Amino acid sequence: MRRLFGVLLVAGILGVSSLTAVGGPQDQTGPGVISPSNTKIEWVGTKKGGKHTGGFKDFTGKVTPATGDLTASTISVEIKTGSLYSDAAKLTQHLKSPDFFGVDTYPNASFVSSKIEAAADGANTHKVTGDLTLHGVKREISFPAKIDNSASKVKLTSTFKINRDEFGMNYGKGMVNNEVTVKLTLEVARN
Repeated sequence: MRRLFGVLLVAGILGVSSLTAVGGPQDQTGPGVISPSNTKIEWVGTKKGGKHTGGFKDFTGKVTPATGDLTASTISVEIKTGSLYSDAAKLTQHLKSPDFFGVDTYPNASFVSSKIEAAADGANTHKVTGDLTLHGVKREISFPAKIDNSASKVKLTSTFKINRDEFGMNYGKGMVNNEVTVKLTLEVARN
């Protein structure tokens, strides 16, 4: 869970949405707006003998500015940790408990970039650096990203790992692996 859980967490890590009167996410649109309709924040956790997948359904954020060279922009995301989901209902509830995310105590996770720089590495074109706040712990992380720009949109994809232990999530040590893979996909409008 180290180098983003980002835009997961980070994106890790890795939206703009608001809550409606009935409590569900409602997407907003506009230049640079990141929302669950144009962004995915997913993760893969592993343990002895298997793995689990999941992500987050409710988050808010923005690319500012969404015009011009992205290296002059800031990416910010706030994730509602209670919107976490996984491939098993029982696991989802356990992940929300104090053993892992402790969503009652830490209802939000966030990422704010401090630097986006060109850094070609295989299919990746950039490196994103910023502060990830997760489980009450704030740490600087960096992760590779492939960024595609067009006149009308910006698309960012990234897969990287963060170390959950560095954010105070150490339940199941020796049985649950500390490294969690974060998968980010976002596509925001420029205009």
